[in-house]
Amino acid sequence: MIYTFYSFKGGVGRSMAMAGVAYHFAQRGLKVLAIDFDLEAPGLERYFFDGERCKSVRAQPGLMDLILDYRSALSSAALYEKGDFKIWKNYCTPAIYSTGPTQGSVDLMTAGRREPESALRNYALAVRSFDWQDFFYNAKGNLFFDWLRRRLLEPEGGYDVVLVDSRTGVTEMGGVCAYQLADVAVLLCAANFQNLEGTRDVARDFRSESVRALRLGRPLEIVAVPARIESEHPRRAEFLARFKEELGIDGLPMELAKVGLDYEALAIPYLPAFSVAERLVGEPPPSEEGSSPPVDAFERLADALTLLASEQSRLYELRGAAKARLTGAAATDSVALIADTTRSSAGYDAFIDCVREDLEVATQIVSALEQAGQRIFLDNTSLSAAVDFQTSVEHALEYSQTV
Repeated sequence: MIYTFYSFKGGVGRSMAMAGVAYHFAQRGLKVLAIDFDLEAPGLERYFFDGERCKSVRAQPGLMDLILDYRSALSSAALYEKGDFKIWKNYCTPAIYSTGPTQGSVDLMTAGRREPESALRNYALAVRSFDWQDFFYNAKGNLFFDWLRRRLLEPEGGYDVVLVDSRTGVTEMGGVCAYQLADVAVLLCAANFQNLEGTRDVARDFRSESVRALRLGRPLEIVAVPARIESEHPRRAEFLARFKEELGIDGLPMELAKVGLDYEALAIPYLPAFSVAERLVGEPPPSEEGSSPPVDAFERLADALTLLASEQSRLYELRGAAKARLTGAAATDSVALIADTTRSSAGYDAFIDCVREDLEVATQIVSALEQAGQRIFLDNTSLSAAVDFQTSVEHALEYSQTV
């Protein structure tokens, strides 16, 4: 299942909401990939990493690098055959890896390499100058994203859930997410009428015949979510009534209505603890911000999205528990996940180094360890040509549990 998160204008905590949903899915034992497709204003990594570790993550290749490597590979049959883009997991970075009973995890595909400063300049130039029309008409971009969607969701080596942080559906990037990647579009709407009208228009566009044709008839569910709603604001009820009037049933799938959910129940409240600076997912608010924790709207949203899972997805198996939580029939039973910077942030249980003559034996050892659930870095095969070799080896060595 691929869920794409949009907001009409101003972000309204879209990235934080998506990171929170990713965290709750991982708590339930799911393998999750979070993709930062907001290429013009990236920063999803800030909700999983802080300080120098965040800078280190931005030094790794991400989505824009993957797209550019694919386009470069089209220049010749030989380059395409050995294209770095085919090893697409080289463009992902482990963010949360649980060794507990759930075995859930979150990997992150950043918007692209933006560290050091020279890389940021190259990234900005690439985003500004990228010709999306040429990419689709001459570089077969539609086939690339179809291929990527299949790889992301394949039973062996793919993910149980993919969450995509996008902008609106009216940009080229938003269009890619809606037309080719998404199974469900999550529209976050700030509490003002400009955002409401924009969200309504995007929902209508997603339901249009033209979008349906672009998706080749593949259904697209839409969930509209009021965001940053102040619980005591005197115009709260007026805004929610207008929200219901404008969106109607277009933003509330039947599966959610059947369990008693409405737009007010889905609303993400304004939380002072999250209003200044980014907060790492799973991190509790400081005690001085209130003795009683706020209602976890992100967990409720994760449960609502679980009800929309297709029968072919692993997420579908969790619908019963999600429904029970939403209807109050069961208490939440979750396991706290911690991004341990000594291990999980890099994602390697072992670093294996070998001379070329021993590569065959080392590969067999890696295969056996990976089948046992371990994450292994083998310096001969774990790197793509696009990555700085020395920096990547030092990074992997520093964050590996065993050498």
